[in-house]
Amino acid sequence: MVKATLSLPNPEVTPARMLFDGSFEGYTCDSGADACSTYSYANWVGTSPSGGNFDASIFDDAKFAHSGRSVALLGSATNADTLSGTLAPASPITTEAGFSYTLQFFYSTSFTDEEADEAGASLEIIWNGTPVDTITPGYQSQWVGYQTTVVAQGNDILQFVGSPAPAFVWIDDVSLLPLSI
Repeated sequence: MVKATLSLPNPEVTPARMLFDGSFEGYTCDSGADACSTYSYANWVGTSPSGGNFDASIFDDAKFAHSGRSVALLGSATNADTLSGTLAPASPITTEAGFSYTLQFFYSTSFTDEEADEAGASLEIIWNGTPVDTITPGYQSQWVGYQTTVVAQGNDILQFVGSPAPAFVWIDDVSLLPLSI
């Protein structure tokens, strides 16, 4: 019988530290408000192209989240433009160069509940500047799990680029785990 064990590339790096706050729960409303949103906070940054408005944002509103209270949205939250926003961790991800990792997350496209609006929904996953995959779910009212394998360079950059409004994409519960052998 062969026994396989999980060997982390670097014992100082645990799965929880590889991608900090992938559930976006580090963002909460001030002053006890029921719901709020922001471009960025200490752990994640949403950016809009020139002329864009709130094209990648983080919401603290349990009705939209896959789990917990907070979630990320790609597509102009104010519906002010039709530009694609980018969401990324605020800092490079600490990994071990040359090792493979499983990137996992959940996505949904049900912001407006209008199938026609969400028909063009898409989500591009970028790892260190290279596209990994583009998901084109169209209207997806339920949360769907996704996973792919990436190879680390060390201090890696993860980005999610979403389709423009009104084809919104929600992202939640993002994790990066070392592959076991």
